[in-house]
Amino acid sequence: MSVSTNERELIRAAQQGDQSAVVALYEEHRDCVYTYIYHRVTRDPDIAEDITADVFVRMVSSLHTYKIKSTPLIAWLYTIARNHIIDYYRDLDKYKHTQLSESMKDTASLPDSHVMLNSDLDTLRSAMENLTESQRDVLICRFMSEMSVKETAKILNRNEGAIKTLTRRAISALQRQIRPEVRYA
Repeated sequence: MSVSTNERELIRAAQQGDQSAVVALYEEHRDCVYTYIYHRVTRDPDIAEDITADVFVRMVSSLHTYKIKSTPLIAWLYTIARNHIIDYYRDLDKYKHTQLSESMKDTASLPDSHVMLNSDLDTLRSAMENLTESQRDVLICRFMSEMSVKETAKILNRNEGAIKTLTRRAISALQRQIRPEVRYA
C-alpha cells in the first residue's frame, strides 16, 4: 500500500491551498477514518462524526507538515484519529452522550432474532473493551474496515507477521472472554 501518483498530486495541490484537492482527499479517506473511529468510541455515530470532523480539520491545518513518503496519507490520518480517540476518552465531558433513557430501545416490539443479534453485539462490544488497544486496532482494521494484512501493517506501523500474530491473539482473547468455559488452544 504505497502512495499512489494521484494521491501524491492531490497532497501537493492541497499543500499549496487547492481546496478541491483537500475535498478529494477528504472524500477518499473519510469512510475509512469514520469506520475506525466509530468502532473505537462505543458505536455512537454522533460522536464518531464529531471526531472524524476533528481529524480532517487537523489534517487541513497540519497538511503543510506532512511529508510524502512511501507511507500513505491514510496511515497519518489513523494516527491523528487515534490521538483524538485518546483525547475523547480522557475528557468524556467534551463530547455529550445521549441520556440512557433516550438511547434505550423498546425491545418488546422487535423480532426475537433482532433482540438476539443486539445481545450478541453487546457481548462482542464488551469483550472488545477488555482487549488491549493494539488488539482492538487490528480487529477493527482487519474485520470492520476490511483491510488486508498488508494494509493493516502499514496503518499500525508493524510488519505483516506481527499483524497475523496480533490478529490470532486478539481473536483468542475474544473467544476466552465470550466463552470462558470452552478451552481454546
